Amino acid sequence: MMLSESPLTDTLDGVVERLIGLATTREWPHPMRSWLRGARSQALSQIRSRYLPRARALWSPLQKGDPGAIQPFEALVDEAMAQMRAQAEQHAGAGWLGSLRRPLESSLYRDGQEHIDDPGFSREARAGLVRLLDRTSRLNGSYARLLSLAQPLLDLARAAPVPHLLDVASGAGGFARYVSEQRPAGSLLLEASDIDGDYVAQGEARARARGLPIRFRVFDALDLAGPCEKPDQPEQADVLTCLHALHHFSPGKAARLLAACARAARTGVVILDGERRLSTWFVTWLGAMYIRNRDFQHDAVVSARRLYVQQEVELLCALAPLPPGTRIETGITPPAHLYVRLFKGGPCP
Repeated sequence: MMLSESPLTDTLDGVVERLIGLATTREWPHPMRSWLRGARSQALSQIRSRYLPRARALWSPLQKGDPGAIQPFEALVDEAMAQMRAQAEQHAGAGWLGSLRRPLESSLYRDGQEHIDDPGFSREARAGLVRLLDRTSRLNGSYARLLSLAQPLLDLARAAPVPHLLDVASGAGGFARYVSEQRPAGSLLLEASDIDGDYVAQGEARARARGLPIRFRVFDALDLAGPCEKPDQPEQADVLTCLHALHHFSPGKAARLLAACARAARTGVVILDGERRLSTWFVTWLGAMYIRNRDFQHDAVVSARRLYVQQEVELLCALAPLPPGTRIETGITPPAHLYVRLFKGGPCP
């Protein structure tokens, strides 16, 4: 539901747009990350060494497509993530700063359902939320940042006549439309996909109205297979991207998503999402001030608390059955984004 407009809100929009531009083009100090880095890193080291042997025992059946391995693997990764968060909270309570760090660590994470994921929410309202998310992703630089992170992988894919970029879990394909607008015609084969056919139809209609050459497909990103498994599968691409979707997946499914994307990409993968921290709340608040829609504001708050932190994504990468030789890079990019970039290591084993 949209909130009322007025001359005052029109004036405030310009102020908020300038604030968002300032907030999203620079890296702000994040004392909370520094306070909690040691506790989270210690928890990561302990949980990774404890759970990695058990995860490895499930990698082979998962890679062979054994459906019986999916539930045990997801349950194992979910358990590992819960244990890591509990360990991080425990380690954060040590020392004289513990009385401040421990409640901060424990209070930031909360799981919840966003309207955009709720099948009981009206189709029209969900489509409206996708349009608003596209608007804010342009405004806060998310699209530009993801394209910048994908560029090194696209450069590596130049051996292909026309590099193929596939954006998965893309909603209505907002990122693919942005890339098509930024790149010379014919320089990329662009494709967008989502499991929700309504979102894909919405994106296809918007791209067609603008004359943008983007292919759209409906499929589950968790079911992607690589060239070693299905050489003729059309969902394979040189570079796979995924924006603002990782936190929509449970830890077990997020690890499977990383593995599926890495298998399907010929060159590499970039996944970009927010990171769970106080500055994310600030950026979320600015976006909520600008997008005066209560449903969008609800989803913004819920998603800010569901986000992963860098060490948690590193645990997901460690437990995921990535192809041999895959190089993993995680990092932070302004204003409060977390990314993982996977570089494929070579041909099929």
